[in-house]
Amino acid sequence: MIEVILLMMLGNADALTDLQIDIDEQTEKVAELEVEFEGLGSDYTDVSIKLNLLFVEFKSWDNKYEIEETQAMKTYYYSKYLESKDLWREQYRELKDIEIERDLLKHNLETAKVLLEKMEGDFEKIEKANSNPDRYTNVSISLSKNCQTMIEYGLYTNCPTYRELFELFDT
Repeated sequence: MIEVILLMMLGNADALTDLQIDIDEQTEKVAELEVEFEGLGSDYTDVSIKLNLLFVEFKSWDNKYEIEETQAMKTYYYSKYLESKDLWREQYRELKDIEIERDLLKHNLETAKVLLEKMEGDFEKIEKANSNPDRYTNVSISLSKNCQTMIEYGLYTNCPTYRELFELFDT
């Protein structure tokens, strides 16, 4: 993002347009992820309801098995008990898969939203920086007193001279 800001400060208007296009694409991505997340929420609710109904059915077959005294009916109730228990296990695995997918999608959605906010913030900063075209035309640079003294007496220094600065920043 820093490169984009520097390009905009140097007057690259295409970069601002590209950033706006990126913001639009990111906004669409966030909207798509929100719709997908809502869809998974309804799927999660549906599977949870089925899971609860299968548990009730599973327990009712178990209760019938415990109460019954004849062996033939006990065998029938036990087979229904096992069948409903297998269905419950399938629904439970499906519910766990949906939870994992929903958590991943939630993370992706939150990441996309944060990225969108940062892009919009950068766009606003760039627009603000470009709002005054005369802002960077008359720049004044002065050396610190320490640098001036060290240069004046010919001491070793990392400070640039005015001649070096003039070559770099002459407007």
